[in-house]
Amino acid sequence: MLEIIRTHVDRIALEGAASIRFRHGPDPGPDGERFFEEFDILSIIDAEARSSPGAEGDGGLAWWLVLDGFFPGDWPSSLRWLGPINEALARELAEQLRGSLGLPRVFEPVTMDALLEDPAAFHDRYIEVEAVWRRGMGRSEIAGAWAQLDLGALERAILAPQGSRRLETIHRFQGRWSKEHRGEGDAAYARAAHFYVHRILPPAFAGSPGELFGEIRARLHDFRQEQGSSGARARWRDLVALIDSAADPSWLEGQVLPYVEEALEQWEDELRELPPHWALELLQGHSQPKHRLALMGRGYPLSWPFDADVWREELIELYGVEGWFGRDETADEDA
Repeated sequence: MLEIIRTHVDRIALEGAASIRFRHGPDPGPDGERFFEEFDILSIIDAEARSSPGAEGDGGLAWWLVLDGFFPGDWPSSLRWLGPINEALARELAEQLRGSLGLPRVFEPVTMDALLEDPAAFHDRYIEVEAVWRRGMGRSEIAGAWAQLDLGALERAILAPQGSRRLETIHRFQGRWSKEHRGEGDAAYARAAHFYVHRILPPAFAGSPGELFGEIRARLHDFRQEQGSSGARARWRDLVALIDSAADPSWLEGQVLPYVEEALEQWEDELRELPPHWALELLQGHSQPKHRLALMGRGYPLSWPFDADVWREELIELYGVEGWFGRDETADEDA
């Protein structure tokens, strides 16, 4: 059976907090005892029923409830599949969820400048914005708003560590913006807006691959001109965002990265800091050729030449996340 409990769905879902708890398990036994697995679904974006291979039945298909959203531990986005369950039940639950949560949601594209200029104008609207995510000591900010993100423990340790030095990366964010207009003279109006993030996506580039390559070359030139200045780190941040926006990994690896690597040889090593989201990808075993553009991890030199397995071990130590990878137990056994 699949049991769904709905509590303050509309209000809590809008706030990006825990909204719906799913329980699924076997039917009750003769004594009425029931066993459940519980799923706390956060920041639900969409829900639908889909057929899926892997079960007995007509054509070897089973029905699952598919939840598309932003879940802790699966940054930047993920799916949750609940089932297999009865087709009619899957369809009924999907319809109920869409109706209760107003799905599918349309995220209105806005600019970071527009949010900064008049944050109250976008109150209670679902928006998509490409912006700098700034975090540091007691700070997590997107477009001037306090960023509310549901991150897992490992994600927090890597992407927004407590007491960290200033970190800045560029992403495309989807979520609900909250900033009530209190009127002039009201002290409450000065309070920061809140941005309840539902999805984090790579930056988008509207032009052709050739135009993207041109932007990358321009950033490389600007970076070379600004070495030693406060703007140099921002140029590296912008360069990383452009590389992240490349839609074709093979084109990026074959045409762009060789040029970028050669240009970076003239730059100071300490400016080529591994972005936290690249570090998270390496720790999760998702190495990509672009990662080798960096040389530093949390301010310390990484081993060279690039080796994904070696860097992963170094990053585990640098971020102090040995416990997530069973290193503590191994150390005890060796001792």
